[in-house]
Amino acid sequence: MEQTREVSAGRQPHWVGEGDLSNVYQEICANIRATDEVSLKLLAAVPLVTGVGIVLLMRAPAGKIPDAAIVLLSIFAALVTFGVYRWERKNMVNCRHFRQWAATLERHFYGLHPEEVESAPVVLPHARIQAPRSFGLEWTKTEALQLLYGAAILGWLSAGLYALL
Repeated sequence: MEQTREVSAGRQPHWVGEGDLSNVYQEICANIRATDEVSLKLLAAVPLVTGVGIVLLMRAPAGKIPDAAIVLLSIFAALVTFGVYRWERKNMVNCRHFRQWAATLERHFYGLHPEEVESAPVVLPHARIQAPRSFGLEWTKTEALQLLYGAAILGWLSAGLYALL
């Protein structure tokens, strides 16, 4: 039989306040670190692989690789890059979910209230931090990913188009 977490008016669920949530918090923090680590590796690998792949395709001696093969490889690489981008966006959603849970535990389980301490930072350790602005726009990881993956996909498609010309 599946447990339900429905709450009747004015009552907290039976699981609130039971047990030690320190292990849960540690696991959430480990998941945040893991998703960030994967993201950083992809941020390094995608431009490197794209740049090297395009250079190798374009520097091949004339006629060595048929133009049709270059076009197909370029389209394939663009699709793979788009697939990795979509996976990375899902990774960001997971990380945001973990950060929200961590912030909830920090506030309600650990009782952290930075607004009550004069020398404390303005937000909780896992709360949203205001991103820097560039050219009047807030520049977050989302915008950086869109630029990076968009440039990589455009690069692959341009290589294929170049082969056709």
